[in-house]
Amino acid sequence: MAVIFQLEECLTLADEVSNRIKEYLLGGNANSTTFRKRTVSSNDVDNLDAEKHVGIREWDPLLAQQNYLVNEESVSPPSWLSSCLFATYSNMDYVLLMNEQRIVVLSRFEIFSMTVGLDVFGEIFYKVLGYVMSDYITCGCLFGLGSRRVSETLDCMLVAVGLSNGYVAFLTERGTLLFYERFCVDAITAVVFDHFPDTQQLMVVTEVDFFSVNPVMLHSTLLQAKVSIAKGEKSAKELSETLEIECLRLEPEQRVKIRNTVFTGVHKQTCFEQYVTASLTSFHQRDFRPDLPKYSTYLFTSDRMFTTFIWHSEAESDKIWSEAIKIGKSIVPHFGIRQFLGLSPANQRKSALSLSRRVAVSRGVLGDSRTAEFISRAPRPLIAIVDHAARVILIDTVHRQIIRIWKGYRGASVSWLTSSHEGRTALYLAIYAPRRALLEVWNVQSGVRVGAQHVDPGGMLVEGGAASILCRCQDGRQQTDSFFIDANLSLNIMNPSILLEVFSTLRTQKARKQFLLSLLPMVENTEEFKELLENIIKVSLGNSKNTSIVTGKNKSNSKLVFQIDSCDSLGDLPDMILNLLIIYNRIVDYHGQPKKQCDFGQLPFNERAVVIIQKHLEFGESIEVDLLKPGKFFSIIDWQAPTTAIFDKNLSTIDLQHLAYLIFSPVLSGSVDLHTFIDSVIDPLPVSMEHLSSLLSFYFIKDHSSIGETVFSRFIDLIAYFESVHNGAVDSYERAAIESTNLNRALLMFSACCIVKQRCDDWETFDPRCEYADCTLMTMHAAWLVAQLQGTAAYSQLLTGGGGFFREQVAVWVAELEFTVDQLDEYIKDHESLSELCSLLPLTLSPTLLRCDVGWELMTHWFKEKTKRFEIIKLAFSYISKVNDARLKHGIARMVWDNFLAEPFRVLVQLIEKIGRGPKESEARQILQVPEQRLEISIFLSYGTYYVSFHIEFLTECQNILIMLMDAVRDSPPPVSVPVDHLLEVALSHPPTAAMHGSASRDSLVEIASRQQLVNYHLVLHHVHLCMALRLQLSVGLRLQPLRILFCSIGQRAFFQQLDSHPLIPLDRVDDSVLEKRHQFITKISEQGTDNDRKLARDLAYQWNLTVDSIAVMQIICFLRMGDDTNASRELANVTPTEKLIRAIVRLLAARVIRLVEEENVVITIAHSNYLSDIAGDESLRVEWEGSTWREAVLSLGWMIAALPPEYHHYFMRIGGILLQYFGLQIVD
Repeated sequence: MAVIFQLEECLTLADEVSNRIKEYLLGGNANSTTFRKRTVSSNDVDNLDAEKHVGIREWDPLLAQQNYLVNEESVSPPSWLSSCLFATYSNMDYVLLMNEQRIVVLSRFEIFSMTVGLDVFGEIFYKVLGYVMSDYITCGCLFGLGSRRVSETLDCMLVAVGLSNGYVAFLTERGTLLFYERFCVDAITAVVFDHFPDTQQLMVVTEVDFFSVNPVMLHSTLLQAKVSIAKGEKSAKELSETLEIECLRLEPEQRVKIRNTVFTGVHKQTCFEQYVTASLTSFHQRDFRPDLPKYSTYLFTSDRMFTTFIWHSEAESDKIWSEAIKIGKSIVPHFGIRQFLGLSPANQRKSALSLSRRVAVSRGVLGDSRTAEFISRAPRPLIAIVDHAARVILIDTVHRQIIRIWKGYRGASVSWLTSSHEGRTALYLAIYAPRRALLEVWNVQSGVRVGAQHVDPGGMLVEGGAASILCRCQDGRQQTDSFFIDANLSLNIMNPSILLEVFSTLRTQKARKQFLLSLLPMVENTEEFKELLENIIKVSLGNSKNTSIVTGKNKSNSKLVFQIDSCDSLGDLPDMILNLLIIYNRIVDYHGQPKKQCDFGQLPFNERAVVIIQKHLEFGESIEVDLLKPGKFFSIIDWQAPTTAIFDKNLSTIDLQHLAYLIFSPVLSGSVDLHTFIDSVIDPLPVSMEHLSSLLSFYFIKDHSSIGETVFSRFIDLIAYFESVHNGAVDSYERAAIESTNLNRALLMFSACCIVKQRCDDWETFDPRCEYADCTLMTMHAAWLVAQLQGTAAYSQLLTGGGGFFREQVAVWVAELEFTVDQLDEYIKDHESLSELCSLLPLTLSPTLLRCDVGWELMTHWFKEKTKRFEIIKLAFSYISKVNDARLKHGIARMVWDNFLAEPFRVLVQLIEKIGRGPKESEARQILQVPEQRLEISIFLSYGTYYVSFHIEFLTECQNILIMLMDAVRDSPPPVSVPVDHLLEVALSHPPTAAMHGSASRDSLVEIASRQQLVNYHLVLHHVHLCMALRLQLSVGLRLQPLRILFCSIGQRAFFQQLDSHPLIPLDRVDDSVLEKRHQFITKISEQGTDNDRKLARDLAYQWNLTVDSIAVMQIICFLRMGDDTNASRELANVTPTEKLIRAIVRLLAARVIRLVEEENVVITIAHSNYLSDIAGDESLRVEWEGSTWREAVLSLGWMIAALPPEYHHYFMRIGGILLQYFGLQIVD
């Protein structure tokens, strides 16, 4: 795996924020300059300094002499950050700073990702806890509190701080104290939260022992405390006195003073180690286990021994019940029984301070004269330790062995970082040696140093921190980063005399070369650096050798060879740097020269193509680009190779654009002549011609500004030059144009390649290649017009997509905007780009073909837009229904049914058949994948608007698409041929040379739809009947199995078959039992359904060829109730009167008479009143009338009664007599 080591600016701490933090940590006193630095006591041997300083501390003012109380006169962040307690979380998303009794949390999310926000805590230690002034913070850590909700991982950030009086306090990132616990009477030396893929642990370390806190118990306690404080039920003090945490107090068996303790995870030990441990515990004890137990392993360092591995097993806690029953201890959970009997103690809370110590067995002692000063655990089972003897030691925690040692790093700090590539992750160790101001990165596996860089000697190396969340699973492959905090030093603030002094103190020529190369990225002033470089040459070579600068202008025309010798001298490195410095200054001078205008002359294209080229030359805006800094320019050059392969250095896109602008902008803009530019810049520049040609292509494609005729003309000349010195350059430019998504520049680059080919091959006036180029240019222009509507795409995608490419892009754009058919037609007329596109490709973008693609694209949102699924289906069906060609309409409708609707329809029908009723809301949502907030849907039909559930709407849309299929195949439409515009046909049949070996073209959607097999009309009709029956059943709420009740066995087998198959379909020719059940079904719908249900039932009865008048009878009754006598009389004329209908009309007539009596306030006899009430029943409350008076209503109904056959008039005789007696109205003779 190739590794590039470089420092990138990640976070910036503003001076104002830095001063504010420093003032707060110092107690609000701006004049105070003391920090309580984190130190660890050591022996006198630690003070021995056998390593000689290299002089950096003397000349760099950022490193002051550090004592226990550090005097910081500078406000530079690294100078005081290194003096206070420091903790990080999740690659420095959060940073914790601590001093005395104050803490500060920095969060990069407060403002923006590249800045930090300041969030200071209150002085909680006296106000809440009531501590004395002599107590102070000794350590702290950051970790997340896991949320109880499944949808969220992190509840809040927690800060755990240890104090000098033995307390550990837990706070939120906003400063709210949640809980505190006292672990010892002395100071807490460390609070560490470690996580592994299979376990977590919070460790509280003192000088003589340490505590292992149960993470589950801690999570429950902190969550309960957070909720109680948020509700205002209890304070943190009350919660700390009642709640408790479960922990284990361990001490090493050597009983030494602990310096550092690290949890190394849970390991399964070997059988030999198990026997040794068991023999030390009890020789005669027998303990049977199904397998070997797992041990929690720790590594600690002390003054007497370098490192010691200790472990303990938590298997003892599993035997708490059996042990408690045997010995009768008070640790038995009583579940309230002991308290009920009065046997429970008054204070049941167990504090960590009262726990007895358990001796942890020691194994793997690496004891010698070393003393650990700094320790860091890797994401893998590795630990790096810096000792007092200037060594960095790498230890394997699984095998408990030292596997690697680096010497000569006194006072160093280490950190871990990972790098991933193609699923593989490599681990690296960063070592910062402040005495040498050197930051190195080493590969842990191979032991090879992959990079080194001189940095600010006053800076500090810190780990980014892991994203540890309490009681949440952690990813064992989590990425780890390291950060270097410095004062943003650059060359312009350094004194050249100091740099020269540093250079002279370096003893080896290799170190001098590295120092000189490390200065190159920091160059900002070329004149000062040139003076410094000349002095360095004098110091290195003296007067024995005269330096010579070789450039392209020398008479010998010799070329620089950028190769560093392996001998003990600087070699040609200073000369090469001076030569490159001259080239850079020359390019900068060219940028300041006046620009000369020129044109490109006669172009070998037709008039329309020339107009398109001129339009694209003017497209874009003027963009100002800063020149590449000299330091960045020097850092790009490969000083250990004859030529620099620019595209092999993994430079960013911005760096490549700035480099290309620096090199090519003068010649493209006309500031310098092409031949002069080649002789003075291109030839002496230590970059290969192939990479320079690719850099020009990259710059031209990535730029989005307007260029004009001058730039285009010079660009053509540069392509011709690179083709002359590097054969195949034109083909590479053409390939870049085809694969580029910047179609504006791709068109110009392709036209430039055609011009260069025309000059080289001398095209004839009527050469067919001219026509091919014209058509390709206009097709590229059409693709650019499409890109103005919807995203970006390369011309190579057009070559594989053909005419369908344009329809697909337009369809995606229409689907996102959700235009209706009429809106799209109007927009095509008004939109300039779309109108021009349709004029270029009238056949490809014809309304019929375009509607096919729009309908299909809208249907693809079935899986994307679940909240608007049915609205999009309606819109898609509106486009499909407007397709004029029957064969294409059939093909699109068939594809929509097969890919989107057939399977949910089958599952829904089978569910209804199984349970015999409409599915529950949750069941229907699962089948149709509808979100929960969608409850009911408005359906607009030709005969009204009503509200239904979403599964009924789904059946409605299925019925609509099936009816479309029936209409499309009614007359057996013939196959169709998809028309192609001549412009597109020529461009696709003669693609550019660079695209001839590309992938084969694919069929368009329209071509696939035209080849779909025609469906079986009767099979589709059979499914339509099923849709209608299911809609009626679900709307009315009937409980029945529709397939078993309403269809025969032959018809049941025909369902859910491919629509182009031909199974036996009985349709209306079923046996008498099924026919009778259909009659009953229609009758129930007519009695219990709504007006819309009855209309749909009538259509279904007509399809089934049923002679059922019950629907018409119920319709007449409903019309009469609503007072719509006109429609009622029309329906009555088509129905044979039955006794049921006559009796219903009698009840309605009695109801209208009652309303007439009330309206005219007529007094009738009690017998007549009781008779009318008994006959009318509830109808007197339901009848309505559209007219002005009820007298008109009675007369209107009387006319209908008079039109009935005479044999039914006797039903109305008594009511007619009442009307004649009291109102003088005669309805029957």
